[in-house]
Amino acid sequence: MSHEIRTPMNAILGMLNLLQTTELTARQRDYASKTEGAAQSLLGLLNDILDFSKVEAGKMTLESEPFHLERLLRNLAVVLSANVGARDVEVLFDIDPALPTMLRGDAMRLQQVLINLGGNAIKFTPRGQVVLRLRKVDETADTVTIAFAVQDSDWYCTAAPGTYF
Repeated sequence: MSHEIRTPMNAILGMLNLLQTTELTARQRDYASKTEGAAQSLLGLLNDILDFSKVEAGKMTLESEPFHLERLLRNLAVVLSANVGARDVEVLFDIDPALPTMLRGDAMRLQQVLINLGGNAIKFTPRGQVVLRLRKVDETADTVTIAFAVQDSDWYCTAAPGTYF
């Protein structure tokens, strides 16, 4: 099933990429760029749905590869900052200095989860801050337990009960 869904989306993205290498007016280039962004978002959503189906079926396998935590967080910062748009929202990272720089795990899945958590906080924060906190909870010879938390300005909880924006 995943092949049947991903293949057409990847074809669309490939064609949009090729289109952007041709001679286009500024308006056409803008349309193609926005369409590519929307297609990337849709592919991400499809991947999330397919991954959720794997989790539900007990068929999700996680990788165990070394990765640089700082590199993952830099990539995450770029993605989350792009989600802010024109709103007055600051994305901050509060990282425990006791965390090791190299970790072993599934960096792609970790980044996917953090993008979803951070993106959701950004989506519902019209102004203020979204802070991603990383804390070392425990460490043994071969494992590190990290607590991840996303905190936002909590503006939507200050309204009177029953009042929604």
